[in-house]
Amino acid sequence: MKRETIAFSKIILSSENPRLEASFSEEETISKMVADQKEKLIELASDIVLKT
Repeated sequence: MKRETIAFSKIILSSENPRLEASFSEEETISKMVADQKEKLIELASDIVLKT
């Protein structure tokens, strides 16, 4: 797998993501994602910190 470095400002969450309920704004999408995927996001954040 190719590793790339990107700025956080370049990350966009789609309000049309089929894994999340329909949303109207990026903020609402983030809130729903955190509520639904809290433990996975903690693991992801931990991996990012440990591997950078």
